[in-house]
Amino acid sequence: MYPYSYSRSTKTQPQPGQTVLSVLKIVSGFMMLVITAFCAVYFLAMQVPVTSSSMSPALSSGETVLSSSAVYSFTAPQRLDICAFRVNGRVYVKRIIGLPGETVRITDGRVYINDVELEGDVTDQKAISPGLASDGITLGDDEYFVLGDNRNNSEDSRSISIGTVKRSQIIGKCWCRLTSLGPYLM
Repeated sequence: MYPYSYSRSTKTQPQPGQTVLSVLKIVSGFMMLVITAFCAVYFLAMQVPVTSSSMSPALSSGETVLSSSAVYSFTAPQRLDICAFRVNGRVYVKRIIGLPGETVRITDGRVYINDVELEGDVTDQKAISPGLASDGITLGDDEYFVLGDNRNNSEDSRSISIGTVKRSQIIGKCWCRLTSLGPYLM
């Protein structure tokens, strides 16, 4: 006899029904996770309709974007973010150009931040009307300067009806465009 004895494994083979049950548990757990994530995004994010062509070509009139206020709970709004904000009861979607404490000026159709031309601008389109920014606007500690990407067809911080946007007026960062083909991250 050998000092070590080997015996057959006492593991039992899974029954066919147990394998199917295990797979169903995994699939149902995954589906619950997906549904929970979808509901959290859908209900915690605000749907904002784009009502004009002022953000063209990034966004078109008639589209809907998701705006999340949670993003700005953890970080401050950043330059070139697309945000939703409320002024006089109306919700707008524009791009943040000027940040608190900066001076924004539009000269010869170009945007300047603290007398330096804006780098990384999303458009080459010159702004025909500088509006309120012709002499420069110095932003307060909680103020932002916003522009539409379609600079010559946009009601934004250049106009007296909107002006600078206070942090408390910003609803959230727009991060997803809803299209007929499904969501599209921005």
